[in-house]
Amino acid sequence: MHEPASPAPAPAPAPAPEPIVHVIDDDRSVRAALEDLLTSVGLRVRAFGSVGEFLAAPREDTPGCLILDVRMPGQSGMDFHRQMGELGIALPVIFITGHGDIAMGVEAMKNGALEFLTKPFRDQDLLDAIQRGIEQDRARRTEEGAIDELRQRWASLNAGEQAVIRGRGAGSAQQADRGGSGGQRDHREGPARAVDAQDAGQDAGGSGADVRPPAGVLSRIARVCSPRTIYFLRARRAIPVSDEPVARR
Repeated sequence: MHEPASPAPAPAPAPAPEPIVHVIDDDRSVRAALEDLLTSVGLRVRAFGSVGEFLAAPREDTPGCLILDVRMPGQSGMDFHRQMGELGIALPVIFITGHGDIAMGVEAMKNGALEFLTKPFRDQDLLDAIQRGIEQDRARRTEEGAIDELRQRWASLNAGEQAVIRGRGAGSAQQADRGGSGGQRDHREGPARAVDAQDAGQDAGGSGADVRPPAGVLSRIARVCSPRTIYFLRARRAIPVSDEPVARR
């Protein structure tokens, strides 16, 4: 007898991309000093003399953060920071300046800056801020990747399947809130309850008959977009699910 072949080993996960610290400062000596500091602790660095140089350069799809000088010829760091959202640049920003004041620092932090350091600053303060920025950007990228995957699952449903969730969510959720198993109320939000409520109506063949979707729709929705998935997407406003309020009793 031949022994069954052992299963092939699972492929090794792809290595995580190395983060990059981007530096924009018009002072060549500051750029050189920052490059020396960051490379000495094993960080990849890309330095630019202006905002225009940074925007013209290709950017790798990798976590990172941006060290940004406040005052530079041409577009200032503060102006560029306010514009980053419109340009789709989500890098955490660490401001460095030799001309900062409290009001400027407060404005930068209100606009979402991670840190505002005045020169001269301690190397460790900058390194700590960089590590926080990289971790923040990693978390953002992970979350956006998960949302993209869930959007793809939602998009894989056909129009009729989406309508089961989008168009009938609130009414069926109210039905589940009034009934439910053993008189227990289900406190999940709209679509998450709606799928199970319609499934229960289909199985019972009773009061849910007027809202039953075609056979097999609910099982496919459960496979592709679980109630937890639907709830998450709805909370994130990532799918156009009905926002009709659900009655509470």
